[in-house]
Amino acid sequence: MRIGLRLLAPAMAVGFAIAVIETMQEFGIPATLGVTSHVPILTYAIYQHLAETPTDFAGASILCWRLIAVAAVFGGLAMACRRQGAAIQHGRMRPPARQRPARRRELAFAALTCLFALVGIAIPVAALFVRALQPLTASMPHPGAVLRSLGFGMVGATMSLGVAVLTLRLRAAGARRMTAVLDVALVANMAVPGLVLAASYIVAFNNDLLPLYGTRLLLLIGYTAGMAPLALRMMQGALDDLDPNLVAAARLHGLPRLTRLVDIEGMLLIRPFTYAYLLVAAAIMFELPVSELLYPPGATPLGVAIVTLDQMSDYAASARLALFGLGAMAGLALLLAAGVALLAAPRRLRPA
Repeated sequence: MRIGLRLLAPAMAVGFAIAVIETMQEFGIPATLGVTSHVPILTYAIYQHLAETPTDFAGASILCWRLIAVAAVFGGLAMACRRQGAAIQHGRMRPPARQRPARRRELAFAALTCLFALVGIAIPVAALFVRALQPLTASMPHPGAVLRSLGFGMVGATMSLGVAVLTLRLRAAGARRMTAVLDVALVANMAVPGLVLAASYIVAFNNDLLPLYGTRLLLLIGYTAGMAPLALRMMQGALDDLDPNLVAAARLHGLPRLTRLVDIEGMLLIRPFTYAYLLVAAAIMFELPVSELLYPPGATPLGVAIVTLDQMSDYAASARLALFGLGAMAGLALLLAAGVALLAAPRRLRPA
């Protein structure tokens, strides 16, 4: 066990650091459960400084820098451990060969997994369905929030994946220096919470020089900047697995550039690209801190609408919005899966 733990220590340290940073950045849970339980959370305190009238930019900035400083410590820990051999590439990595544990350990792990799934997922989802079936006291609020956020998610995922692929191409051409710069940029972006990013956008673009605050363009820019590291990490392993000799061989056989991109690289990357696209689109669709601070008037995103209804104790309407949002994402996933199955299906050669 000591040998196994020493071998797993770098990856466990990286996962621990990432989990700490992501937990510190969380805004949705403090904005709902933290408010009702009167537990002071740093991210919600930053939001209160920005939401009050007059806006306390100085107080919010001080809290933001405290949050960034603590997250930077764990970000440095993640980078130091990654240099020792820990590698986290993407969620579609080929699983290594595993050994089955002893019967008692397997039963204990299964019991803990079932307990976590029951308390953390099954019971809340069942309560959500039960609450959604209750009649509403008024008409359905925010009727366009689901489709609006679905559109934001699709556009934002396209922009984020475009930035990720372009960055990875530059990294492949820049070799070691570009790789080091990219690792630092990823950890730095991860250490900056979405709420801090949105707050900086308000300060930077709420002026006459760059009057982008209150527009959908700034909201999409915020989504892209926040989700680009996730998209990059999802596509990193897939692009690294591409053999450069494939493109070289296609070039030697006289295939045009468009054919190489579509029929070779496109077909090899279509499944991981679709997986990453759906993950980023879903994250943007239910994203809260950037949406809460940057959404334009009359274009309430889904996450903001759900949290607003929860704070107003209108749980039936918020449950229906949440289920409608999940249904919309499921429909998009099925549509894209069907399209990928048709495009990536093997073609039968016709006899001459």
